Amino acid sequence: MGSYFFGFIGFLRVKGVEYGSYWAICLFLFFVFGSITELFSKVLTFFNEECQTQ
Repeated sequence: MGSYFFGFIGFLRVKGVEYGSYWAICLFLFFVFGSITELFSKVLTFFNEECQTQ
């Protein structure tokens, strides 16, 4: 998790993105990770329901 966090900070520095604090980055990554997890969960639920009806 740390390498992901610090790798993302490095990526932002290369792109020239500025941010207010490390907490802002943490909240942003938490939001992105939670959104991806939620989307993946809904896709799996959809396919599970489709497989049960056939």
